[in-house]
Amino acid sequence: MTLSLNRAADELAVHQPYRMTFFKPDGTFLRDVSYKGASTVLGRVDSRGHIYLIELVMGDQDGPRFVTKKFGPDGSFLAELSGSPAPISPKGATRIKVHTLMPASYFHFDQADNVVYGYPQTYDLMLFRASDAKPFKKITLSYDPVEVASEEKKELEKEIPPGSGIEFDFPKYHPAYSRFFLSDLGHLFVQTYEKADGGRFIHDIFDAEGRFIGRMPLKPSGVGILKGKYYALEEDEDGYQYVKRYAVTWKVR
Repeated sequence: MTLSLNRAADELAVHQPYRMTFFKPDGTFLRDVSYKGASTVLGRVDSRGHIYLIELVMGDQDGPRFVTKKFGPDGSFLAELSGSPAPISPKGATRIKVHTLMPASYFHFDQADNVVYGYPQTYDLMLFRASDAKPFKKITLSYDPVEVASEEKKELEKEIPPGSGIEFDFPKYHPAYSRFFLSDLGHLFVQTYEKADGGRFIHDIFDAEGRFIGRMPLKPSGVGILKGKYYALEEDEDGYQYVKRYAVTWKVR
């Protein structure tokens, strides 16, 4: 489930795998927009109500793919932005093999509703214009890959139900990065797999023009930075999720 805000209409949008549900800020239900049977893994609305989705497409020749698409506020298809392989077994496979810890598509919006899209097989991020969904900028960075630890593999394998037929396929290295978000000043924060003290992850920081300006350790699952406060999605021991706020201090060297 993903939350986003249509600022033009002052509506809260809640993404679910097969639909987008809209509410007033006080929680009053407004409407559902169906994805018409499509299965999705991520959905957000921009400030003008356009819907963006990453849809799972079970192809025959090319195998399963994640396709990022743009829709109108009423759910009408407008454009396809990009696609990438999905880390699951193709349709008709005798065993379910999950390519866990493999790269997966991700996207967010900047302050102008342009789409920042990434498929972290390499350290590349693309910016698509809000007006025509065409790419206009590419952000790249060299990096040292982080090896997948044996402890990580063991913890994930514990989650496989006995007799399920599910098999995990682990890569040697993590993807180039995990996820990213933007601040209210246009800075792009990219969460890497490099760890710092206290369960924090190193984030690469780019300015509004896409130039690399530094690195900062932050709690994972960042939602955004607004007025000098960092908001991160966290989970308690009972599995309940909540957003926690932290102060951010910049140190210029």
